Amino acid sequence: FQKYEHHSSVYLVTSMINHSCIANVQSQFIGPYMFILATRDIKKDEEILISYILQNKTLQERQQTFKSFGFICKCKLCIDQLRVAKHMQELPLEQRIPSQSDCNKIKSP
Repeated sequence: FQKYEHHSSVYLVTSMINHSCIANVQSQFIGPYMFILATRDIKKDEEILISYILQNKTLQERQQTFKSFGFICKCKLCIDQLRVAKHMQELPLEQRIPSQSDCNKIKSP
């Protein structure tokens, strides 16, 4: 017998919210109650999207997690990162590594 510290629940309405790695809402639990909070202004008719995973994962880690969930994420972030990865693989090795002058051009936020 293994004791797990995780609990599970089924929330009928919130279970219909689709995933995006760039979510516009997040969930908050207070006791047995789940609240959905907007993380930015949501436009009329815009789909409400929640991230099913933590935001600190790489593209490969996210895709592996989604594979175990039974789907492939095709949100804007994943598609953009897949395009960049594919482009980088097509470049010769010497062009994949930025030069010092390239790094100097990058402005910090």
